[in-house]
Amino acid sequence: MTSITTAFRHPYGEEVLHRPADISAEAVEHYGRLVLKVAYKIVANADEAQEVFQETFLRFHTACVRGEIIAHPKAWLCQVATNAAFKIRRHQHRAMICEEEDIAVEADADKDAERRLLVDRVRDLAAELPERQRMVFALRNFEGWPFAEIAVRLGCSEESARASEYKALKKIRTLLGADGKD
Repeated sequence: MTSITTAFRHPYGEEVLHRPADISAEAVEHYGRLVLKVAYKIVANADEAQEVFQETFLRFHTACVRGEIIAHPKAWLCQVATNAAFKIRRHQHRAMICEEEDIAVEADADKDAERRLLVDRVRDLAAELPERQRMVFALRNFEGWPFAEIAVRLGCSEESARASEYKALKKIRTLLGADGKD
């Protein structure tokens, strides 16, 4: 089995030939702290910075095994670490957005459920109103009719229809308020 060698430009300038494992070990020794520092400045989490460190040096070792010559290992390692760290940050951001969307959906579902319960309670309370108030309230609030049409339907004046709705609303609000005190 033939040993694969590749060139590694030593930080002090001389170029030497090594096996990929030696080159990788030398790169970790010379640039490991720098790669961790770059990663930590971006991800601000020790575990994730360590993940970036591992990915960076794994990619470096893989490049060495393939026989690539990395003329400027410091720059290469910093760039790979930066890209890997930003990739983690993007995934965190996406996860955070998905989590926020899930929370918003849950909140909307809760609000919808509360709204349905409130509407059901208002319908129950409206059913207990005197007939004219009940009719005006239902036509106006559940059907969306204008007062002019309600007045024609019930054979009364618009003012009378408005007064009936006002009385109905006042009574329902009072009863809803009493519900909240229980």
